[in-house]
Amino acid sequence: MITQISRKLANKLCGYAGKMEEAEYVRYGLEVIIGGSLKILILLAISSILHVTNILLSIFLTFAVFRSMTGGHHYSTYLRCLVAGIIIMIGASEIVFNMVAYVSKDIQLILLLFSILFGIISIYLFAPSNHFYKDANNKYSKKLRNLGMVATILWGLLLMSFIAFEISPEFVLASIVGYIIQVCTILPFTYCIVRKIELLLDRERDLTYEKNCSSHV
Repeated sequence: MITQISRKLANKLCGYAGKMEEAEYVRYGLEVIIGGSLKILILLAISSILHVTNILLSIFLTFAVFRSMTGGHHYSTYLRCLVAGIIIMIGASEIVFNMVAYVSKDIQLILLLFSILFGIISIYLFAPSNHFYKDANNKYSKKLRNLGMVATILWGLLLMSFIAFEISPEFVLASIVGYIIQVCTILPFTYCIVRKIELLLDRERDLTYEKNCSSHV
């Protein structure tokens, strides 16, 4: 549905501008904007009901910032991406909400140091890591990789200061969780997991389609 709406809008805009050859590029951009906005609104609505909005925002912002530099896997359809995003983000927010009271400064620091080490190694080996960067030359890929590692160090120093001065343990833990989630999306084994989920969903879709066709024969 979002694709159809985006295509109609793109065709109208490009028709007015007399640049129909760019309609597909505009369609994709509109789809990202509309789909992303819808996803954020749904996440905010659910997090508000569960009273975890601040935690969700901390996780999501950390995730989004590092995703822009390191890439990560994507599902093949918007609906699958939406459902997976909601499950992961809301699930992570609930975990942080229920665990933050039991996580001491020492544990926060250990988690942060592990995240920094895990992140730098993973970014060096696997980033940037999705189809948006498949045509990037080595120089640009190296720039993104270096940017991701530098950003990790700066992020780590910021959170260390938060831990040292006992500023918002909730934000610290949420940001660490958001970072770990994002780094995991660039690892080869998560691509394998997503691929298996996609194949399973495609198989179920095909079986449902065959049953519907058989019932109408």
